[in-house]
This record gives sequence, structure tokens and C-alpha cells, in this order.
Amino acid sequence: MDKVKPNDALPPLYTSTAPAKGIGRRYSVFPDRVELKLRILNETITIPAEQMRAIYLVPGGITEVLTGTLKGRYPWMALVWGLAMDAGVLGPHVLLKSAAGPVRYFRFTPEEPARFVEACRCICRQ
Repeated sequence: MDKVKPNDALPPLYTSTAPAKGIGRRYSVFPDRVELKLRILNETITIPAEQMRAIYLVPGGITEVLTGTLKGRYPWMALVWGLAMDAGVLGPHVLLKSAAGPVRYFRFTPEEPARFVEACRCICRQ
């Protein structure tokens, strides 16, 4: 029998389905981590709270997305990854920066981006 860590039993603070297009399936904020569940091979990307460096609510619109990318606030990889995650990155969406891992910038569109960002900011303050 597998041992369950105490934090694994905690319910998520926020969960959202992803748009129908793209590789994202579900986005969840737990007290100690963020999980991005993917459609590809049913994989999950886990970002521990201590590795989250920044989280932004991007209002959307092509001008905002491209201006942020060109100024270096959002690297090009975040734009490409966001387009793969879901097609909603030209509307209001979330940009999450991680301190570790092969991909460090994630763009995605939860059902309520502002609530997702607030939940992430709560776990980063702990």
C-alpha cells in the first residue's frame, strides 16, 4: 500500500477546466502546489508553491500579449507554450513563472483567471 503524504489529502483551493482546444485539461491550486493536468498521456505538471516566482493576470488582447512578450516581461516560450496549452491566451489569461524545470513560463486560461491568480497568491504568502 502506498503511503499518502498529508498534503496529498487536502482538497484544492481552486479548480478549473481548460478550454476545449489545446493540451490542457484541468488547472488546480492546492495549499502547497499548482497542478496543470494535460490531455497528452494524462500527464500532470506540478509546480510547488516555493518554486512559483510570479503570477500575473493578463487582461488579454493581441496588443497586450505581444507588447508584454516583446518587452521581455513574458518570454517567447511563454507565448508558444500558451498557444499549445489552450487557444485562449489572446483573451484574459494567467501567466505563471516557475523557478525550476525545463519550462518556466506557463500561459493558460482557467474559467475564472482572476480567482486562479488570487488562489495562487494566497499559497505563495504562506
